[in-house]
Amino acid sequence: MKSKAEAAANLCDWVNNIVEYNRIYKIVTPLKQSAAEADATAKAKKAELEIVLEKVRVINEKVDELKAQLAEAEAKSAKVKADADQLVQKLDIANRLVNGLADEKIRWTNKNKTLANEKMTMIGDAIVSAAFVSYIGPFSADFRGDLWENIWLKDIEQKGIPFTKGVDPLDVLSNATDRATWSNQGLPADRVSLENAAIVCSSTRYPLIIDPQLQGIQWIKGREGAEMQTMQLTQHAW
Repeated sequence: MKSKAEAAANLCDWVNNIVEYNRIYKIVTPLKQSAAEADATAKAKKAELEIVLEKVRVINEKVDELKAQLAEAEAKSAKVKADADQLVQKLDIANRLVNGLADEKIRWTNKNKTLANEKMTMIGDAIVSAAFVSYIGPFSADFRGDLWENIWLKDIEQKGIPFTKGVDPLDVLSNATDRATWSNQGLPADRVSLENAAIVCSSTRYPLIIDPQLQGIQWIKGREGAEMQTMQLTQHAW
């Protein structure tokens, strides 16, 4: 057409271009529509994803909050359990104390009943014990027993002075622990020796000890130990 007429050739080019444009348009337009639809779908899905992510974030925050509450609750539970265990222990101790005090109450109640009587009987007990320390020492076992049992106690009773029935001056002046200690220190376990030790330990002044068998000196040495120093009357340097 260009050899025939340039205008006709240009027209043919235009027609060809229009045809090609139409062909390409028919191909591209659906693709563009599909791309637009895909883009719209992507935007919608992205929006949905953002909504889901926001829900997940809220849920995660809620989960973290619940975990924190759970940890706090577990800590409180552990503390309550520890406090409960401690209270149970204290309650057990208190129960044992109360039970012990209950026994003590019975003992003290019984003791209280006898205190009023003991306040009076200790007068006669003290008199016979003081006389025992002051005067009984020089005598034999038989004479000692007869003196305080049959003479002193009867005299106290006749004068109306209250005393414990069956009182024994040795029990007033010492107890089982004292006598066991004296025995460990070397004192013989017979009655006279125990009475002599009670007199020695109850005297306010140093008593004279007549000790032909050297039992007294053995006990005194065992009692005083290494701190004891001995001397003779004939000794010039003290």
